[in-house]
Amino acid sequence: MKKMDYKIPQNVLMRAYPYTYQAHLEALNIELSEAENRGKYEWINRRCKDLASYLIYPKLPSNLESLVHRLISRYCDKTEYPNE
Repeated sequence: MKKMDYKIPQNVLMRAYPYTYQAHLEALNIELSEAENRGKYEWINRRCKDLASYLIYPKLPSNLESLVHRLISRYCDKTEYPNE
C-alpha cells in the first residue's frame, strides 16, 4: 500500500478499497507458497476454505475474481495434500 502512495492510518482498509483487497490476495499467494514449501498442508487446507468464501463475498471486486480462482486452482485443487 505504501508503494501506491497510501499512508497507513486506521481507516486505510476502507479508504483504499479495493486496493487493500488486492494487496491481501497478493499476500495470501505468498503465504500459501511459503506454507507449501514448508509442507504446512493443514494450513493450506484451512486457508483454502477462506478462499472459497471470498467468491460469495458481495464486496469482492469483480476484477479480483480471476485472482481468487487462480489461487484456488494453484493451491486448493491439489490431490496430494492430506485432508487434515
